[in-house]
Amino acid sequence: MTETRAWRVRLLAAPFVFLGMFLAHPHPLASELFRSLRAQTQSLGPTVPVRLLPPPVSSPSWQFTLVGSVRELSDGRLLIGDEKENRLLVGDAQSGRLEDVSRTGGGPGEFSQVGRLWSIGHDSTLMADRMAHRWLLLYRARVIATLVSDEPSVAAVRGGLLQGADHRGHVIANVYSRPSSLSVIAPDDSMILVRVHRGSGVRDTVSRTSPEFSTGSVVPASTGGQRGRSVYRIGIDVREQVAVFADGWIAIVHPRPYRAEWCDPTGSCLKGPIQNTGQRQMTDDAKIAYLLETNTATGWPPTTRLAETSGWPEDYPAFVVPPRRLDASAALPSPDGSVIVERLGVSRNAPRRYDIVNRQGIVSAALELPASQRLVGFGREAVYVAMTDESGIQRLRKHPWP
Repeated sequence: MTETRAWRVRLLAAPFVFLGMFLAHPHPLASELFRSLRAQTQSLGPTVPVRLLPPPVSSPSWQFTLVGSVRELSDGRLLIGDEKENRLLVGDAQSGRLEDVSRTGGGPGEFSQVGRLWSIGHDSTLMADRMAHRWLLLYRARVIATLVSDEPSVAAVRGGLLQGADHRGHVIANVYSRPSSLSVIAPDDSMILVRVHRGSGVRDTVSRTSPEFSTGSVVPASTGGQRGRSVYRIGIDVREQVAVFADGWIAIVHPRPYRAEWCDPTGSCLKGPIQNTGQRQMTDDAKIAYLLETNTATGWPPTTRLAETSGWPEDYPAFVVPPRRLDASAALPSPDGSVIVERLGVSRNAPRRYDIVNRQGIVSAALELPASQRLVGFGREAVYVAMTDESGIQRLRKHPWP
């Protein structure tokens, strides 16, 4: 071997020799970095393609306090529910105009609490006023009917929680399995997911689900508080989430274990494979992130100090019911037929992650947004994001759906 060739061999081998020495005796700082990266990767679960939203195509200057949901109309206008302001609005991004559709009250066409907005075909929209036990039916940006509690379809889900509507004439709701005539409901009563015909009120059972969960409680100082201060028991709501699709399919996302169950329009259901969530325990950083979000959205609990809280789950749930509103859901139906699952945050600074679960029950990809942004609805080929600034003001952005 010539001297020149020998030097080439040494140069080519040097990186591999260095790598072997590093693996055998890694530097403490580098080891810590690798451990941190590995922990972050494991906390997100299995490795899947990560998508980012394309740049927005529309960013109106409208300001909101807490956008619950949006509904895109065929002419491009948006129906918008602002939960903190308790307003139902219609906005036109091209003209910049934003105005109220209805107002709060008990009269025809009025509502007591704005709810989610569900498309029922063409430009028709359904909004459940849960506090008043009635529904509003809208065509485009006008309330055309108020369905009161004695209407067959409303009566069929009395005391339950509407989960969505399809374009085949049905609504989907969670109702208690005990007779509706009973005024007292036990906390451990099971619920059933039912498909109800909007005209006749005839309902069919789709599946059995977990009961609604208490939002939390206060433990007096004498029974857990320290130095005269109360301890707030955290009521993290971990139960099945439901997404209803226009074609009549229903996705039921189970938290423990994490998996998606798909039910077709005939009522036949099939559970997908169990998905690995990666992280096993809820860290203090994740708890603080949850406290900050729920405190900002609902005012509960009135503290962000872990020492003043109790009742945290021992495990790390894949998702929770978002701490925002009466009918909040961590599952959203996407235009391509997948269910979008909002995962529970792993830390205050981590991106907001959404799992994209196909109809085989497999997480095919993940969508990541900055922590200050959240999905609030879909259009035909678009997704709408509420972006919160440092002052707490929210603005809407329209992005192409990737």
